[in-house]
Amino acid sequence: MVPIVSLLSAAALSAQDLDAPRPIEGSNTVFIEEMTWMEVRDALADGMTTVIVGTGGVEQNGPYVASGKHNFVLRATTEAIAHELGNALVAPIVKFVPEGSIDPPTGHMRYHATISVRQETFEALLTDVVASLEAHGFTDIVLIGDSGGNTRGMQTVADRLNAVWSDRPARVHHIPEYYREDMYSCAFLKEELGIYQQPDECVATRNEYHDDYHYSSIIATTDPERIRARQRMEAGLFSINGVDLAPLEQTIENGRRLVQYRAEITARAIRASMASARDGRAPDPPVAVHVPTAELEATIAAAPADRVSDQQIRMIDAGDMNLGVGVVHRPVTTTLSAIQHHKQAEIYRVVSGRGVLVTSPDLADARDLDPEGAVVRDLTGPSSMGTIDGGERRAIGAGDVLFIPAGVAHGFSEITEPITYIVYRIDPDQVVTLKER
Repeated sequence: MVPIVSLLSAAALSAQDLDAPRPIEGSNTVFIEEMTWMEVRDALADGMTTVIVGTGGVEQNGPYVASGKHNFVLRATTEAIAHELGNALVAPIVKFVPEGSIDPPTGHMRYHATISVRQETFEALLTDVVASLEAHGFTDIVLIGDSGGNTRGMQTVADRLNAVWSDRPARVHHIPEYYREDMYSCAFLKEELGIYQQPDECVATRNEYHDDYHYSSIIATTDPERIRARQRMEAGLFSINGVDLAPLEQTIENGRRLVQYRAEITARAIRASMASARDGRAPDPPVAVHVPTAELEATIAAAPADRVSDQQIRMIDAGDMNLGVGVVHRPVTTTLSAIQHHKQAEIYRVVSGRGVLVTSPDLADARDLDPEGAVVRDLTGPSSMGTIDGGERRAIGAGDVLFIPAGVAHGFSEITEPITYIVYRIDPDQVVTLKER
């Protein structure tokens, strides 16, 4: 027999009038999870038909920053973006994203506190979140990701749902500018705030920690305990990448300025995406890209002679893939260091020099590159470093062309004359940062 209390609860739920007026004043918040269903209903009726869906992650961020780093940043930035737009609410942050293989653990999954999901799980979850919001009447659903590894899934979901909803008013907008434009706010930090981190490289891991001033200061605006401010001050460790985080009040103020800066970048990109969708304009078709000989020669000449140099010249959106071209220079060596690109294929055309290239389907002692580091982000896509046991050896020189499929480990065991080659990169998942002239 069904308990009477359950029957009463069900009856009460079904008896709610979807058109009933709110009996009390609403709360002043843009976060849907802090609103009642009536407040969301009335906000939609008042024209707040844009909703922001942020994707973060739970991952290792060194000894000082809590594992919810990306989620804490999104808590600050999504609110600021909503206010900047003026007609937007914020959906609950999607906290579970791909962070590496679970078994065996790779990437961030090698560290405790990290929670990973499969790519298909992430896309399925995001699809259902977006579809729920569309069902309630939101017409512009904005996807932003605070972690580079989320980009592919967000774009896939946006493309898929926009195709299915072609006859509906709702549109899904993936806004990569939130993450990619002035990535990590490197230029703003130097030019506007006078913050110079060391080494002076715009990467996610300038040292062994997955942290920087951009992230620490923004997180401090939400709760300084999340960057362990008190404990670090007591231990004399309250700095990051050569920059003192004290006084804390100044770091928090800089964090607020960074939040507003990211909000302005993102709101501008959202408005542009909406205008394009409303005008019915299709994405710009791919066009031919010309790289003159003079530019190739200048890039080759600019490579330092005494160390490895990988200079990306172009990375373009070619429709269902990204295509890139760059120049790699390697000095004389007898030490084998191998790399394996998980998704990206490469073609080499040797310009000068001689060496022995070793290839193998297997990479020994593999260690994943930082998924948010400059190499993965700007050059190779997800990759691992290691060595090769055995493998196939080829002597190569000027004029030779080599095809290296995705998943093939490769590296030079010997370079007898400094070798320079043009590399053509095929990025099927479109995760590498685009680069125009």
